[in-house]
Amino acid sequence: MNFANPTNRERTAIHEAGHAVVASLSPLLPPVVRLYLTADGGGAVETESRNTALRSTARDPAARADWLGQAIRVLAAGAMAELLAFGELVSDPRTGTDFPKIVKLNLSLTFVRVGEILASDRRAVPKPEEALAWARQRVCGAVAASEFLLRSQWGAVELVAQRLLQGSA
Repeated sequence: MNFANPTNRERTAIHEAGHAVVASLSPLLPPVVRLYLTADGGGAVETESRNTALRSTARDPAARADWLGQAIRVLAAGAMAELLAFGELVSDPRTGTDFPKIVKLNLSLTFVRVGEILASDRRAVPKPEEALAWARQRVCGAVAASEFLLRSQWGAVELVAQRLLQGSA
């Protein structure tokens, strides 16, 4: 792989490999079952059914927050892998699908926090700014965890990307 002057296909392979490697290190999330590049220059990571894992956290706000945190770190891993490999982000947050999903999960985390506050005291009046700050902190932690995992497993990221480029991932 040419890290000095990568093709779009190489960038996409690193991006998708980042998602796949971090997903494989996220025990609360369903396992990766398929990883591929598309003819139009995109790519995808498919997992087993997501609904079972998400439903199992429905009654436990802390478990739901952990699940959401792992989902955010997997979504952030594609862009983070690009940054680590190429020193810049080529994925456009306005047209890609990862960043809008992170924003939605951030909102879900905010509601998890409001639920935790209400569960501890039904008379409490949750302050939106506190719930948002808590969720933002969780998102930042998930992005940092994504970077740590990618750095510690960079050899695996490169191997998965190479296999993607060869069509055998």
